[in-house]
Amino acid sequence: MFNRSVTTLNINSDIKTKLLRLSICTINDLKCFSPKELAKEINIPIALSESIYKQLNYDNIKPISGLELYTNELKKINSIPTFCKAMDNMLEGITVNGIPLGKITEFCGPPGIGKTQLGIQLSVNVQIPKLCKGVEGKAIFIDTEGSFMIERVVQIANSTIRYIKENFPDCENDLFNLKSILSNILYFRIHDFQEQIALLNILEDHIINDTSIKIIIIDSIAFHFRQTFSSMSLRTQILNNIAQILMKIADKYNIAVVIMNQMTMKFQKVNEGSLIKEESMLVPALGESWGHASTNRFILSTTDNQNVRKIFLQKSPNNKQATAYYQITNDGVRDI
Repeated sequence: MFNRSVTTLNINSDIKTKLLRLSICTINDLKCFSPKELAKEINIPIALSESIYKQLNYDNIKPISGLELYTNELKKINSIPTFCKAMDNMLEGITVNGIPLGKITEFCGPPGIGKTQLGIQLSVNVQIPKLCKGVEGKAIFIDTEGSFMIERVVQIANSTIRYIKENFPDCENDLFNLKSILSNILYFRIHDFQEQIALLNILEDHIINDTSIKIIIIDSIAFHFRQTFSSMSLRTQILNNIAQILMKIADKYNIAVVIMNQMTMKFQKVNEGSLIKEESMLVPALGESWGHASTNRFILSTTDNQNVRKIFLQKSPNNKQATAYYQITNDGVRDI
């Protein structure tokens, strides 16, 4: 551990001067005192003294080598399949082929495009047994719109059970059944933005109490934030706090966070010679600031064929922009 100077601490210059006058010049010198003793010695509040000692914990931060990080990644099953290979392949990596764990993935699209269907499919697929190349985890489904239909969950679950039996005939797992699948989806119905904020603030407690949770689905993030706020700065601040919470949970607990987002109309002025025209375009809701929250962002849209939907990978740190097609069938999300 580095025995650095007390002058490197984030404290005001008067306190630094008092410490040096008492020959408390280094971190090790400081550790000879308790917070209570130091507060008395230099005549500062005990709370301030304790805040100084909290900074000493930062010296325990240790690096990990790139090789160790890479080796650890190879040991993990790091993604959840969607059952649409074209979609999964867009996020293909060394250890990923599907929705990645430890990251935030956002799906943006208009109503009826299949966002909820995709969320239900993922809440079932996360439970695929490890023997069948699955994550074998549980799902938290946060429903802000009331679009979660248990009948549809049962339908997709039964189809997934059949899919696993057909594609992994040697993988016998009686525990992967309808009863277990429904039991492992933890459902929260959220009615306003206050409930949404409150739940996200205690979400980490649920994860600590149940380490088998491997995916959090929010359907949708925007619903309670589009009409409620008169102050856009307050809304932005709250959404930034939500983003920080979700980023921390995804990274710290290696959980896939999947966010469904709506689309909104954006108007912009375009110069055409001497004329200035106003054009409109569909963009993800909640503004450009929110766009930085997700690691990967997909845009979902319709095609000329009413049974075929288009998915565009707009943003990803590891993959180039790409387009694929999928469909929503009675069995769930599938390739065309």
